[in-house]
Amino acid sequence: MASKCAVPSSMGYDEFLSRASCEVIVCHSDRDFDGFMSMASGKPGSDVVVVDFYAEWCGDCRQMDPFLQDWVKKLPGVIFLKVNIEKAKEATTRWRVESTPTFVLLKQGNPVATLLGANKKEELLSKIVEHMPPKGR
Repeated sequence: MASKCAVPSSMGYDEFLSRASCEVIVCHSDRDFDGFMSMASGKPGSDVVVVDFYAEWCGDCRQMDPFLQDWVKKLPGVIFLKVNIEKAKEATTRWRVESTPTFVLLKQGNPVATLLGANKKEELLSKIVEHMPPKGR
């Protein structure tokens, strides 16, 4: 299961991202998602962000957790965000998420790929590697 990390109210997003010991960052609100997206998009060395829109009741979403945990260890510089669609409803609507899991891959803050479903894990990994900076591959 993915590490569940939320930003302590006494800490800003930038400080949290620089000190976080978790591997996959879970956004439990629209505020968390917007804050992480803002910081991750502007953080040097974090060209690639993978956003996993999930639901706690979704079996396919849970099936992807071990892969995300493995990839985050093997793909330095890639930021993985999990967004609970039931708690971050504005973000879910804004990104036009209609099924789970939905993965949005961003490079330098711009969406470059959207993949739906747990059966797309090889394609997702391929897209992540394709968009990583050469030094991170």
